[in-house]
Amino acid sequence: MDHETFLHANLEGIAYRYVILSFRREIQISTFVTTVHFILHVSNRTEILLAHLVDLLEHAPPQPFERLPFLIAGRGMERWLEHQLARHFGIWGNGEFLFPHHFFDWLAETFGVTLDAAPLARERTRWRIEAALRDPAFAATLPFPGIAEPDAARQRFQLAEQLANLYDQYQLLRSDWLDAWSQGQNPLANDPHASWQMALWQKLAIAPHRGTLWRQLIERLAALSEAEVAQLPPQIFVFGVSYLPPLMLEVLLALSAHVPVHLFTLSPSETYWGDIPKREARFAYLSDPNGLPEGTHHPLLIAYGRHGAYFQRLLLEAQAMAELTHFERHQPTDRPVTLLEHLQNDLCDNTLSPLPPDVERNILFHRCHTRLREVEVLRDRIRALLAETPDLVLDEIVVMSPQIDQYRPFITPLFADIPHTIADRTVVHDAPALQCLLDWFALIQGDFAWDEVWDFLHQPWVMARFDLTAAELDLLSEMVVEIGAVRCDLTSETHRNDWLSGLRRLLLGAVCDAPDTVWHAFAPVGACEGQRMALLAPLFALWERMREWRDLAHHPDGFSLPFWQKELRRLAQFFFPDDPQRLPLDEAIETLGEEAAPLTETGTPIGFATIAAWVESLGAERRNSRGFLQRGITFCDLLPMRSIPLRVLFLIGMDDQAYPRQQRAPAYDLLRRHFRIGDRDLRSEDRYTFLELLLCVRERLEILWQGLTPDTNAKRPPAQVVTELREVLEYGYGLPVERDDALPPHTLTISHRAFPFHSRYFAADTPNVLRGRDRDHYAICVALRHAADASLAPAVGDSRLPPLPWPTQALALETLAAALSAPIAWRLAQHGVATDPLVEPPMPRAKLVVDGLDEWRLRERLNEGAQARSASCMAWDETLPNATLQRAQAEGVWPLHPSGARRAQEAFAHFSTLWQTYRHACPTSPTPQTYSVTIDGWTLTDTLPVAGNRTFVAFHPHRVTKKNRLQLWLRHLLLCASDRGGWHTHLYAFDRTPKADTAAIVLQHPPVSAAEAAAELAQWLALFSRTLSAPLPWHATWWDTWWEKWRSSSPENNERDAKREANCRAAWFESAERAMGMRQGHDGGGHTDPSLLWAFGNRSESALYALLEESYALLLPRLEFWAQKSQVIPLSGSAEANSVPSETGRMGVKP
Repeated sequence: MDHETFLHANLEGIAYRYVILSFRREIQISTFVTTVHFILHVSNRTEILLAHLVDLLEHAPPQPFERLPFLIAGRGMERWLEHQLARHFGIWGNGEFLFPHHFFDWLAETFGVTLDAAPLARERTRWRIEAALRDPAFAATLPFPGIAEPDAARQRFQLAEQLANLYDQYQLLRSDWLDAWSQGQNPLANDPHASWQMALWQKLAIAPHRGTLWRQLIERLAALSEAEVAQLPPQIFVFGVSYLPPLMLEVLLALSAHVPVHLFTLSPSETYWGDIPKREARFAYLSDPNGLPEGTHHPLLIAYGRHGAYFQRLLLEAQAMAELTHFERHQPTDRPVTLLEHLQNDLCDNTLSPLPPDVERNILFHRCHTRLREVEVLRDRIRALLAETPDLVLDEIVVMSPQIDQYRPFITPLFADIPHTIADRTVVHDAPALQCLLDWFALIQGDFAWDEVWDFLHQPWVMARFDLTAAELDLLSEMVVEIGAVRCDLTSETHRNDWLSGLRRLLLGAVCDAPDTVWHAFAPVGACEGQRMALLAPLFALWERMREWRDLAHHPDGFSLPFWQKELRRLAQFFFPDDPQRLPLDEAIETLGEEAAPLTETGTPIGFATIAAWVESLGAERRNSRGFLQRGITFCDLLPMRSIPLRVLFLIGMDDQAYPRQQRAPAYDLLRRHFRIGDRDLRSEDRYTFLELLLCVRERLEILWQGLTPDTNAKRPPAQVVTELREVLEYGYGLPVERDDALPPHTLTISHRAFPFHSRYFAADTPNVLRGRDRDHYAICVALRHAADASLAPAVGDSRLPPLPWPTQALALETLAAALSAPIAWRLAQHGVATDPLVEPPMPRAKLVVDGLDEWRLRERLNEGAQARSASCMAWDETLPNATLQRAQAEGVWPLHPSGARRAQEAFAHFSTLWQTYRHACPTSPTPQTYSVTIDGWTLTDTLPVAGNRTFVAFHPHRVTKKNRLQLWLRHLLLCASDRGGWHTHLYAFDRTPKADTAAIVLQHPPVSAAEAAAELAQWLALFSRTLSAPLPWHATWWDTWWEKWRSSSPENNERDAKREANCRAAWFESAERAMGMRQGHDGGGHTDPSLLWAFGNRSESALYALLEESYALLLPRLEFWAQKSQVIPLSGSAEANSVPSETGRMGVKP
């Protein structure tokens, strides 16, 4: 019934009178006498429902100390109603705001009925079900094989929890089923899951169940005496509730026979819409060029409204109620209608009408890369709105998210200077002891990986318990993980990376004076000198506690419930000694004893897995809504029944699959299999919540989600409800929802850059809706822009690096080699900019296999030992390899597995061949000598260990690297140029050969005349001068590919020579293009060099190729001469077989 008809109606003795005062219509309801006291107030605006409520309170004001019950669905509605009523009446203290179940509990208690008796709570029911599932004979009749087995404890508890939740819903929504099951009748005989659920219900013997108790309350209310009616409140208000179970609605109807009951509910449409079709029908309506067909519904009602439609039909089935409706449309006279207002008007009329040409588009979508980026964009948008709207205050801005907890780490620092509150926290956020218990059980069930233990130690309450600071934890991490080689497991017989072995190594290092010894298969490591020793005490205490609980977790038979309660209390005392923060944990432990009483009575042992499942359930469904609409911006969860008028609403985290919430109902859920109107459906509730938000936003709605991938910038879809809204705006109203490279108002979607300091946010022509508002971001943008502008010079070879003055003409050869190996990286290092990749922390797993880095370290250890022994004995020490291996295993850096020993022996064999050949070629200890040469004003110097006879022999126990190769060549040129030529240079090392990936080789350079050497050094020095002034792009790694092609073919004629040159050039440019980001590798990786990208990333592709051509032209003569004077020879057999006199009487190498 609409409000105009209702003006003149007198429905069963009720008289209503409307007086429309202004745009915000105020409805006055006169005194009435009624035989029907259930009045349904329906409107599309919460403000109108509030006007109804105010008029009722004015005409029937409460007594000074009288408390009227207000049934609400959330604390947010309580806060809003209190504010509005206090604003209207000047003061308000007569309301008692209750959740519906609290009110009904009070009502039942008043009249001698118990609704939610403790034995009926699902927390207790789950333990009764768990006990029933332990019966092998009964479990055999269930469709869950092995559920009664001891090793299925966790699955059994989780199944019991699901079944307890189902039976809890059956009691309110299917009490007729339970009554029939108790009498041995099965109304669902054709459903295979109904029979075993009936058998389980009979085994539980829960009588009377909650449905029966609610029926008793309804019967009790129907038979109230006049004296008992006097105990009821004079009026009952149910405000902002969009769903009530049928039994609760029946209780309200029974109450309405004695006192007025007012139900205020929001409805999007004035017309009847309880018959909306399935959601798929919206596509046909959107594609119809003639608009909506007659008798159909708005596409958004079809997409979101099913939950509300069911509730509307449920209310219509209640005959004994009067309906008072009042709907308003937005018709501003001083400005154009906004997009939100037009959409709300269309929903009210249940139609799809064309948009006015001057409509203000106040719905906006934001694509972001990460959650952090979402919050950064959110902060900029809030600052922009506050600047553009002087009368907007922070209290009128609400930010909602499907999972606000995931954004808490970003909201807290980014909004530190803006007043705000974060509501809807889980209980564990306000109860550190419960969070500690959850983290502890997660730790015990893992493999005690070092990163998990460190995450636990970084919890504030754990740091406070052990009196550790963040700096001390970082120092402990270095000691335990980096030096102690702890990776995982408390103890282990298969590896030495467990916690016990690592702690033993650290203790040995603190007390042992012989650091090279191995004591009982443990090697002392020096990390605990001095005061560091005290830092290990908390780790030993924690290790001991973890060991105790690991043993409890692995106990095969389990323990009694009192035993578990005692251990949990000990754990609480350990982490929270005499601390009031442990009270929630103490209460939970006591509650466990009450809930699991059925198992205690039978003495049934409980395994660790069952206790762990119980711990996981703590706080999972309990939330704390404190902080809603209290001060500043409100951040909260996107929850049902929050139909509060909002001036500005932001929705963040609206990612695909995030909303509506996923409802993973089990296949045996009989409610889903046999649906009735009034049943709860989370996804439908969430859709209707989104529809209510569309009705309640007044001025601006902006939606953000992770709509761009961080790595490839590819688009990702938003939540399904957002996609449906975008479809209606695009196809139903013809709006440009998303247009690439367009900005508002030409599109409703903004695809943001990955960083907030991008120049797009601070350019002069940037629209206000996109403009950055953070001064720090602006400063970074300006600094980067200046650096980019400084590089825009006409010279092709210029980079972003300014010329580097060299203070002296003296130049160390090592500096020359480093500069010419990687010019850009070396120049950045001179300016204090590190270009080395970040060192990844060690993987939290035991050392069971070895990689190339492990072999490198093992050879380095072997080399140190061989060099130390060679001073006293030239012969190869056969005990050195085994001693080195035992030491590495004792330190936890080499696996104990036999495969590790075989890998080590292979490395030792290669090293032995290389070392003995080197010592045969260089039998005496070389003497360091300084050599220098002055060329083109540069004085190049180096100190080399030369053994005499004009021969330089070097030893490198690893694979030849780009820097080794260049440094050896420059040293050879220096020797030849400084001492009249005639020098031989040999490097004993490992390298890749055609027959093996790693083989012992000797890299040798034959004599070069002094003139040739000086001329060649002059060219390399010229390249160094160019590096100081305007470095070109090259890297020594590109030479390796060039070398491979050069060595793989030896030309015999001009045609082959040209082919080799082409292959070498192609290999060099392929490496260069990958490093410059111009080509991807075969594995999909870019292999890019960050320093090169920084220096030349602003160049076009043609300019980059010009730079590479110039680099190659300068380097090619140097590389060719170098290659002609180099030879790589594999070594095999004994040292004597590898070394023979050369033609000149000096040391030579035989292939």
